[in-house]
Amino acid sequence: MSGHANVTAPAGSARAESGSAADHLTRLLFQSTFVFWGHFVARAAELGLTPAQAHALMVLQPDRTLTMRELAAGLDCDPSTVTGLADRLEAHGLVDRQAIPGDRRVKALALTSDGVERRSQVLERLARAPESVAALDPRVLARVSAGLERILAAELSAGPESRDAVTDAPLAGDVPEHPSTRIATR
Repeated sequence: MSGHANVTAPAGSARAESGSAADHLTRLLFQSTFVFWGHFVARAAELGLTPAQAHALMVLQPDRTLTMRELAAGLDCDPSTVTGLADRLEAHGLVDRQAIPGDRRVKALALTSDGVERRSQVLERLARAPESVAALDPRVLARVSAGLERILAAELSAGPESRDAVTDAPLAGDVPEHPSTRIATR
């Protein structure tokens, strides 16, 4: 993604200028989402995984099973879409389906030893900073990290109806964990 938006604050109060800066940051966050999605897709492909498969491996935990419904919730998708994904992960030897005691209809997914290893590889590759990030001054890195942690904490702790109202979120280290953002908080 190239190109930069020229954002000019409307004449008026400091509040309008603040809104303009916040709007500009929001546009940059969306733009960076797509750029970093490209990094995610490329790093998943290096491991022979689709983005959905890599995401599922991130949501699944070693030594813990998840039902298909729980995995769907962690992936923020419809449970009907998880069946095909689980089939492909199972075909690659990355997960096993296990019966749930007391309910033969419900299956749980467990990472195999290969799945645990591949999950570790996904997390390790996603933790590597691209040159654009690694080249930043350490003080800039600290400020950007603190700001993003604050934004994530606010977004993840607020319900969808009140996310725009959250203004005083905690800083570094207090980011609540969400299944779809585990890599961002570890």
